Amino acid sequence: MDSSQVRAEERPSNRWRPASARRNTSWAGARAASRSEPAEVAVAAAREAAPARARVELERVGDLWRVRVAAPVPGPAGIPLRLGAQAVALAEDSVGPPP
Repeated sequence: MDSSQVRAEERPSNRWRPASARRNTSWAGARAASRSEPAEVAVAAAREAAPARARVELERVGDLWRVRVAAPVPGPAGIPLRLGAQAVALAEDSVGPPP
């Protein structure tokens, strides 16, 4: 698995988290990735904080880790909607004095 980009499968669940927890979903994954955790750990952190059936994407571009989380939600009059959030964190391995 390429650690620069990971797409997690949608997970079936009937759980829905309060708004305060949903705000932290993408941040949890971005923070784990920035600390040089393995990609699978960063995705798991975001997935754990995400609502049911959320899709989690992790990507590194240059010195930045980006995590996107999107989940389906019921809309008005039964119209399906998808809400999402993203977070970006500086990779800690990119910080320090030049060699």
